[in-house]
Amino acid sequence: MKSAIETGLVILLLCAAVPGYEWVLPGHHTMTSSFAEFRVGHFHGGIDLRAGVGTPVVAPTDGWVMRAKVSPWGYGRALYFAGDDSLIFVFGHLSSFAEPVQSAVVSEQYRRKSPIVDIFFKDKKFHFKKGEIIGYTGESGVGKPHLHFETRRNLKTFVSPAVYGFTPPDSFPPTITSVAVVPLGGNTVIEESLLPLLVKPGDRFWGGRKPIRFYGKIGFAVSFYDLTGPENKNWMGVRKIELLIDGQKTFSCDYDSFKIGETKDVGFLYDGGLEYFYGRRFHKLFMEDSLRITPLLDDSVGSGIIDFDITSPVVHRVRIYLEDFAGNSAECTLSVFPAPLVEVSLQFMYDDSGKIFLKLDGDSENVAIDFCPLGDTVFTQVAVNRGAIYLENRKGFFRLRGIGDKQVYPFILGTEMETPYRSEQCSLFVLGDYLYYLVKLDNYPQCVPEFAISHFDIEYQMLTPRKWLLRHESSALEESMYPFVEVFLGDPDFPYAKLGEFNPVYCLMGNWTSSTSEGRMWKTTVDIPGGALYHSVAIYNWSEPVNGNNIASEMVHYLPHWLYFRENARISFEPTAQNNLPEDTLKKLCIVRWWKGDWYYVPTKVKGRRLYAEIRALGDFALMWDNQPPQVKLLSASADTIVFAFDDNLSGFGADNLPQIYIDSLWTLGEYDFDKKTILALPKDKLPPGKHTVKVVAIDRCGNKFDKEWTITVR
Repeated sequence: MKSAIETGLVILLLCAAVPGYEWVLPGHHTMTSSFAEFRVGHFHGGIDLRAGVGTPVVAPTDGWVMRAKVSPWGYGRALYFAGDDSLIFVFGHLSSFAEPVQSAVVSEQYRRKSPIVDIFFKDKKFHFKKGEIIGYTGESGVGKPHLHFETRRNLKTFVSPAVYGFTPPDSFPPTITSVAVVPLGGNTVIEESLLPLLVKPGDRFWGGRKPIRFYGKIGFAVSFYDLTGPENKNWMGVRKIELLIDGQKTFSCDYDSFKIGETKDVGFLYDGGLEYFYGRRFHKLFMEDSLRITPLLDDSVGSGIIDFDITSPVVHRVRIYLEDFAGNSAECTLSVFPAPLVEVSLQFMYDDSGKIFLKLDGDSENVAIDFCPLGDTVFTQVAVNRGAIYLENRKGFFRLRGIGDKQVYPFILGTEMETPYRSEQCSLFVLGDYLYYLVKLDNYPQCVPEFAISHFDIEYQMLTPRKWLLRHESSALEESMYPFVEVFLGDPDFPYAKLGEFNPVYCLMGNWTSSTSEGRMWKTTVDIPGGALYHSVAIYNWSEPVNGNNIASEMVHYLPHWLYFRENARISFEPTAQNNLPEDTLKKLCIVRWWKGDWYYVPTKVKGRRLYAEIRALGDFALMWDNQPPQVKLLSASADTIVFAFDDNLSGFGADNLPQIYIDSLWTLGEYDFDKKTILALPKDKLPPGKHTVKVVAIDRCGNKFDKEWTITVR
């Protein structure tokens, strides 16, 4: 938690550039990514500045090069520059270093016969004055040409460059695209729905025009972006986020700095469930009791979790405030109203003439009756504040709905007798503290379906006549001793159909947890170490057959999708008793992950008859065969550069198995671009005119080998 003095100092530093530092890219001020912007599984530790390849980078102050690191991935060529005032600056994705650092790095690469080096220089060997060139921008590592620029305090803390005056021109305020009102336990209902409520500009709730009714505990999450230029949308990249209830600050998150060890904690501040369900990212404006990320979260102002006293309902004003690193701000307001659920139901009755009418059982004031004909999906209002209406010749579904400040439990009544039918789909997703099951019936029901989940009390409601939502709290799994959760259409003792079977695990914070799924040929296990999570969470798994080239197992789903870990978890595949694949054959298998419509290799290791991989998040996994060797083609050759194109169908290359290049039998430095799939061979000295032999040996991570020699002519 920041003190008032520290907070005031940060504001002062942001309002006026700190004197003494030089802008690191003279003439280039376009920022394409902001500090602490959301990245998959981590915070962005610096800012990105647009610049073409070869743009000079200058020393921001007097200092020395303490470290140079070269890798085909991540920051690519990275330079660590220590100012004489002890502040550390990091420059990533460089094309080359300034001399004499460049020559020292190349010499070390040739000495080690490795393109990957990480060199720490001693005794301030390479000292530069403020404004002198220390490197040149590029596109090494990942991404398009740009400069990644960081300011660090004692190498252990990322600090926003804006704190030290490195703030590009920015007059664009953040843009709030939507706010989610999230149920957080206690059988919460929001606007008579079991789902989170999504509010967007122009909606009836936006700006507080209409209060949002809720019962139970709720929290808020906000989706936004910040422009640093007309074309640069930085999703979830702002300096400050605050939630105020009736003018009182109840949640505060400040991104001036964060510890390097906390960069993976991004998964606990961003709601992956909402992203999975609504297709957009949300920053939480609440924290679980056990979530303490310092100095980001100020827990002295509150947790952001709201549970008003419903015995004295009052409209409460909600204000969400955002501020970017240039001081531009944006806000939005909502109103919420604690409204307990009122039990009201409908029942069929006969009048004296034998006509059927529907009678409300309960207080009919501020209650509307909606009707949806059989085979339709749209409800229309047929009565308001009436204790009874005649059925007439209506066939379909009646729904009760509260109006004004009243919430009515979502009661559904059908006019037809019960008939058997089945479901064509039952899917599971996780939002907040709840497990949701979405059931899609194979055709329009003639009556109100009955659903059950084994061993759990559930709530369910109609979304449309063919789509029904089931829900129970994930914490119920903690006390369950049963290995499966079965979802039924109908009573469990007399079901029409079993819709789904899921294997649940309740992962307790701080404890090791294993979740296992066993099929006919493979047993799959995810092991989550203690300390990987900040709060307890429900994890479900189930498997299903999947078609695809070279797929060797079922697809195993582990939910919730994109649950990020502070420490890597481990997924493993082991053959079952009836799977007799020999160990040598197992080495041609890879663990793959299904993501955005395709399979992606997960670095796989084999130990005995077990395949395993480290993972940073849950998701959908399978095994795939890799029996094909890599392919390398010679594209061009000159005295100082030879260009190859390379490709591999799956397992590819890592730090310990990069393709090796030999010119006239001598090892030659290679520069690898995995985005463009090219290799540049860079002889230490220019090749003399004449013929030369060039050889490439490429062995992928499954042991498939490419070995070829070419003859080139240098003129």
